[in-house]
Amino acid sequence: VITSSRGVADDLTAAFGVDPSRVRVAANPVDVGAVTAASAEALSPEDEARWIRPVIVAAGRLAEAKNYPLLIDALVRLRTTIPARVFVLGQGDRGEALQRLAQERGVGDVIVWRGFQANPWKFMARADVFALTSRYEGFGNVLIEAMACGVPVVATSSPGTRDIVRHGVDGLLVADHTPALMAAALARVIADAPTRARMAMAARETAAGFALPVVTGVYDAVLREALA
Repeated sequence: VITSSRGVADDLTAAFGVDPSRVRVAANPVDVGAVTAASAEALSPEDEARWIRPVIVAAGRLAEAKNYPLLIDALVRLRTTIPARVFVLGQGDRGEALQRLAQERGVGDVIVWRGFQANPWKFMARADVFALTSRYEGFGNVLIEAMACGVPVVATSSPGTRDIVRHGVDGLLVADHTPALMAAALARVIADAPTRARMAMAARETAAGFALPVVTGVYDAVLREALA
């Protein structure tokens, strides 16, 4: 049995009784070279005009599991001290409701909803920080993509994100999924330029560990073991 993260492996053992000795972990691969190349593409003049730093980028389906209300409420708190803006990349059935919520919370004018983007990496690469507020992630490819763009990440802690983010090194993990703690983590990265630069460099190193050749080697070893 191959799982994408140690957390998913533990869940299989605890919830479904899978024998731990039969489980191997092989992460999802990311084409780091392709992401890096695409990230150099210029933003449209319209997006450039709206790109007023500091900017947080978030990407993913506008769905319940991604918990965008947490990001919205964290932004409300963050903006009491830091005038951050958010670019949200993605579409989904919660889109209209989330935009209404942002307006109700008073941050509708500082969140840019950009819908599905064929090249989300050009946005990620220009961000001050990438945010992921999911209730649960089995892995979290988007974190690695942001890291490959040289951007520190702030993510809610879950089985998949804990296998990716080195807390305090290339980003921050938020153990309790609350607006106050998410806002504090975002503020810590945005407000401290030396820390942000150090995390950005470490983020690229982390992403390299999930590159296609590396993960292919892991799968090769697992399959050879299974077929032996």
